Amino acid sequence: PYLVPSSYGFHHGVDINLPRGTAIVAARGGTITRLNNTCEPDEQTTANCPGCGNWVEIDDGKTIYQYCHLKQVAEGLAVGQKVRTGQDLGISGNTGLSGNVPHLHFTVVDLTGVAPVSQKFWSNAYPYLDAWCSKKTCAE
Repeated sequence: PYLVPSSYGFHHGVDINLPRGTAIVAARGGTITRLNNTCEPDEQTTANCPGCGNWVEIDDGKTIYQYCHLKQVAEGLAVGQKVRTGQDLGISGNTGLSGNVPHLHFTVVDLTGVAPVSQKFWSNAYPYLDAWCSKKTCAE
């Protein structure tokens, strides 16, 4: 895996190139606070398919983790459900505003920062990437 350059300029999070169908697992456990699974595979942004495409958001009370552009969210996941570190969240894809490049957009939001939650204190996602790639690959 490697980072995907964004044609949309700077955006919060890390884009990781993955083949369609790669298993996506939770970097940390927590509670699912939001998810979307309304996009068809490879559907780009429409009224039915938001910019993040099919996605899952997990909150552990101190940090929010977002996993975007999934082909599909794992069956049975629902808002309010608790998930554990390493639990299956879905499979990688190319939904939403993905630039038509299959990848995982991974965002980490630190809720303990000095900024109010409404402004979101975006954190460095690299320490959380061990589930997808080696530190050497991601650090370059």
